[in-house]
Amino acid sequence: MAAPAQGGGWLGRLDVDHDRPAPDRVIGTGVLFDSRTDPADPGGVLAVPLDEEGRALLVVTPAAAVTVRVLRDGREVVRGQVVSSGAVLAVPYPASIGPVVEALDAAGVVLATGTPATFGNDQGDREVDAWDEE
Repeated sequence: MAAPAQGGGWLGRLDVDHDRPAPDRVIGTGVLFDSRTDPADPGGVLAVPLDEEGRALLVVTPAAAVTVRVLRDGREVVRGQVVSSGAVLAVPYPASIGPVVEALDAAGVVLATGTPATFGNDQGDREVDAWDEE
């Protein structure tokens, strides 16, 4: 779920249900994020950190994407297969230090590029825009 934020961008919440309980018996979790990427854009890439360190990314891609990769300083650091317009990647360093996420088609052509969202809502005064008001 995501909503427009005052000043631009999007504030969202991602609920994650685990296939099986974790060792600490947790069966699900919620992740807050702050993104400049419109989550409803079918041609965009939305990358949401799944943990505070940003070492796991959920990447939502355009429908034609078959591969997603993370670049840092122009070099590929991780790549993964897209299934049903999404992939989960283990990033070898925190997502907050500037990676670029690319979605590629079967021929290796870049379909969309983005940057990871900010984990949580640590943006101080950023609030959801009042989209229901006239």
